[in-house]
Amino acid sequence: MYHVSGWLLLLWICMIIGFFAFLEIRVMCSHCPHYAEPGNTLKCWANYGAPKVWEYRPGPMSFMEKLAFFIGLSVIMGYPLICMLKSMQAFLLIVYIISSVGFFMTLKMFLCSQCINFACPLNGVIESVKHAFFERNPEVAEAWGEDGKR
Repeated sequence: MYHVSGWLLLLWICMIIGFFAFLEIRVMCSHCPHYAEPGNTLKCWANYGAPKVWEYRPGPMSFMEKLAFFIGLSVIMGYPLICMLKSMQAFLLIVYIISSVGFFMTLKMFLCSQCINFACPLNGVIESVKHAFFERNPEVAEAWGEDGKR
């Protein structure tokens, strides 16, 4: 049986909180139409109840925002891989990889395909649905440089 320090777990938990509570909300969620809804907290399936600490910024994410998002996600997902490889925990590594692949497949198939945050790099909404959304939400369409018409 291999032992992994509890401090490594605590560090990972702090990284997760930092990513999902601050970085993700700043670079991705602040572009989402849910962020423009009244109230001080988000009301979406992904971050329900998270505080709105930044201004709503409609429109696409910048290259630097996408880069920060993917680097943060890579750190969060990669940290356990490194720990399991270093401690030679092959079974947990296999379970983690299979679970992660299953999680992202489920996310893309059932949630990202219906999400109104078109700025998200994982968004999978089809173009006809996006255009219908833009037709019903002209202020969002304007921020995206769309006229909402085909």
